[in-house]
Amino acid sequence: MTNSKALFDKNKWIAEIGKYFNEQKVEQIARETKFIQRKSKLCAMDFFFLCVFSHQKNTQISLEGLSAEILKEGKSISKQSLQDRFNEYASLFMERLAGEMLQQKLDSGPIITHPIFTRIIIGDSTVFQLPEIFAEKYRGSGGDASKSAVKVQYSFDLLSQKIIVILVKEAVIPDYQHQLTEVKKTIYT
Repeated sequence: MTNSKALFDKNKWIAEIGKYFNEQKVEQIARETKFIQRKSKLCAMDFFFLCVFSHQKNTQISLEGLSAEILKEGKSISKQSLQDRFNEYASLFMERLAGEMLQQKLDSGPIITHPIFTRIIIGDSTVFQLPEIFAEKYRGSGGDASKSAVKVQYSFDLLSQKIIVILVKEAVIPDYQHQLTEVKKTIYT
């Protein structure tokens, strides 16, 4: 078995995440997205680390395993309570954190201006394999890959340095099916 300490050093990741957020900012985003609406045993930063990094030790981790991970931090939450936290507000919270981190990572300094173009849009996507139990909601391509996968697609305006959209969808949906409806085709001569 691989040494999980070599794969995952929480303090190292906390320091890295700290470049983008402090715990107060993560809590603020959790409240703005309604992921946290009242005082809870499970703070926003704990949930973030649980979702993003727990699979480093066990790719097929169960709710019971996630509850045990939280217990290691000196907090107790039942697997049913944890399951209840995986809802639309949790999705909004995680999506917003990803967007904020991406925005900061892509921020290249002063906003660029151009006499002709009002926008320069960069789009990209990435695919993550998921455990096959999620195949009903997030279909993957199958074959040698998992039958379940999620695609994260985003668009970024280089001139304004703003994220236009971040989408999370099934991996089988091709990129070209995502159209930026607010972008109008213009021909410059």
